[in-house]
Amino acid sequence: MTRPNLYVAIALSLACFVFTLIFFQNRDINLTPLTIFLTLLGCVYYGFSIVIGWLTLNRFSPKMFDRILIVGFLLYVIVKFYASVFVGFFYTPFWLFKNVKMNRH
Repeated sequence: MTRPNLYVAIALSLACFVFTLIFFQNRDINLTPLTIFLTLLGCVYYGFSIVIGWLTLNRFSPKMFDRILIVGFLLYVIVKFYASVFVGFFYTPFWLFKNVKMNRH
């Protein structure tokens, strides 16, 4: 993961955390320190899984999508974003295990 990807993952995690806290306060959910910590952990996982899923899908994307019309490109980005959420959610633990195992030596 490159430095810009890391920044995007951190930004997505923080945005998720802020929106979740706003949602919790609007619903009058009791915000204990444990709730806040677990929410932060979930949002960090969610933010990083989107970036990891996007990078994983980049390996399978054909180069023809670089030259499509603007509407098609926007549709492509939206579909790829939702697919990266799904792929990243399941692939992130394997990605972490592989990278931690490789960097141990």
